[in-house]
Amino acid sequence: MTNKTLNPIIGHRSYCLQVPDSDVLRRYQKPHDVYWARLWPASLALAQHIACQSHLVNKQCVVEIGAGLGLPGMVAAQWAANTKLTDANPEAVARLQCNLVKNNLTRSTAAIFNWCNWEHAPEASLVLMSDVNFDPADNAALWKLIEHYLNQKSTILLSTPQRLWAKPFVAKLLPWAVDHQCVVENGVEISLLQLAKP
Repeated sequence: MTNKTLNPIIGHRSYCLQVPDSDVLRRYQKPHDVYWARLWPASLALAQHIACQSHLVNKQCVVEIGAGLGLPGMVAAQWAANTKLTDANPEAVARLQCNLVKNNLTRSTAAIFNWCNWEHAPEASLVLMSDVNFDPADNAALWKLIEHYLNQKSTILLSTPQRLWAKPFVAKLLPWAVDHQCVVENGVEISLLQLAKP
């Protein structure tokens, strides 16, 4: 597979992310099949937030859901007890594993997980989600997954662009928001939420 390399700098560290180039991605039939292969503004915003608020991930058992390239999970891995980066796409998971090795993140693993199977969600004390609510058709399954983790007393850090169709999804989460910030990343307004049940 042909690669290109991205080197985002988060905090004081540069990360190496190998992603497939556009020629390789053209073989996919549906655009949403390659969403995992882009570094989205919501992912950058969550990664920056984690770097600035490292106490949130310190010694936690962290799972990133719908990780794509996995930048937030990789940043969290500096402080977490262990980190699992998950995605439903097997090619994304293979790429995640390679990037974990490239970045020498030895307490981190990558695994296939589809959030529609929320009953089999990996255990976590802290869950990371960035830009997971891009398709309104997924919201019901995502909501069940979020409820599952909140009922397990996990904390969730969620970042999402402020899309018109995302507003009802975010509004439904606000009763569990212990922190809600709005930031701008690459010209895109992003909501950052920290969710937890008392």
